[in-house]
Amino acid sequence: MGLGEEVCPSYLPGVSPCLGGVMALDGRSGSVLWQHWTHRGVLYVDCSTDITADKTNDCVISGKGGVLSALNGRDGTVIWELKKPPTKEEVDVYAVQFIGDVDYDLVPDILTTHSSIQGGQAQGHLLILNGRSGNVLAQVATPNYESVYSHPVVTVGPDGGRIVLLSTGSIESPGGLYAVSLHMLTTGNISQSLQLLKGGVNEAPVLVDLNKDGTEDIVAISEDRVTVIDGVTLEQMWNTTSTSLFGKLHLLNSPTLAYFNDDDVPDILFTHMVG
Repeated sequence: MGLGEEVCPSYLPGVSPCLGGVMALDGRSGSVLWQHWTHRGVLYVDCSTDITADKTNDCVISGKGGVLSALNGRDGTVIWELKKPPTKEEVDVYAVQFIGDVDYDLVPDILTTHSSIQGGQAQGHLLILNGRSGNVLAQVATPNYESVYSHPVVTVGPDGGRIVLLSTGSIESPGGLYAVSLHMLTTGNISQSLQLLKGGVNEAPVLVDLNKDGTEDIVAISEDRVTVIDGVTLEQMWNTTSTSLFGKLHLLNSPTLAYFNDDDVPDILFTHMVG
């Protein structure tokens, strides 16, 4: 992914564009049901909701170079699509996620993070899109315009309101983990967002109830640290720093939950890199 279209004949003779796409396979036979090509690589797919009311879930896909489309789950045809950026400047639209109907048109809507390059610097935004048309319902810059490299995660707060967990920054750039009211996001105002962690957080947190209070807690990674945050109070429960004899560790990817001992509390597996 990410190569120029002039190299298409070397890999897929007679096929262009060849830089990305999605393919649906029959679960019984493995045969191709449909496929859809994109001008850049696809990073995230959500097929959890039926947009067209035809009793088959549809898919929203997003990725590099401004790739953002909704596809009919029956045949892969485009329901709506973000136009290809007019310039070659890198533009990324990262993981979309259905969030329910926020504009009361009886169709679930979509939350996505967006990063663009302006003046040589990455800038991040949060957008809410109409699920039926792809039209922008709300758009707001991330705190301090920090870049976004992971998808937003939605949880339920102690008052029953939905909270968007937003990870910003990277190993090389500042950022943090923020809690943003979904209701306030729909109004275009996230000035009251709460910063839960400081430091670049380039992977989405994981939700799991670790203290058995019936509410999902938040497991997040930042640089060389794993932090667990209480889902009710939004206060830290514990954190631990990874160490290595060979140099500084950087944690990679979102944590994985599993059971490695004899208790009934999920354990946490993470991957890392040294250097």
